[in-house]
Amino acid sequence: RYRTLAGGTQYATIARGSGPAIRTGQTPGVFYTGYLASTGQIFDATLLHGTTPLTFKLGAGEVIPGFDAGINGMKVGESRILKIPPSQGYGDQANAVIPANSTLIFVVTLKSIA
Repeated sequence: RYRTLAGGTQYATIARGSGPAIRTGQTPGVFYTGYLASTGQIFDATLLHGTTPLTFKLGAGEVIPGFDAGINGMKVGESRILKIPPSQGYGDQANAVIPANSTLIFVVTLKSIA
């Protein structure tokens, strides 16, 4: 069952985590795979770049808005499916293999909070 966040990003928890939830200003370490909703094509994944999780400052605009919103509140070990509408992703701009106005699907697992 998906929950809808302000801005339209939806998420569903597929594995529960434990401990405190991540908050804005903290640094998550996440593994992710990104898919185009229209075709199911993988457009990016952390494992394509090595074995290190992606890290960024939550809420600082370092990733697309829907990714920031979808990670917020996760606990270590938690996995979610994020469904990010174009307005919370890349909008009407194409980005590499991502066509303009694409809905994006991410499967994310929170590995750490710093």
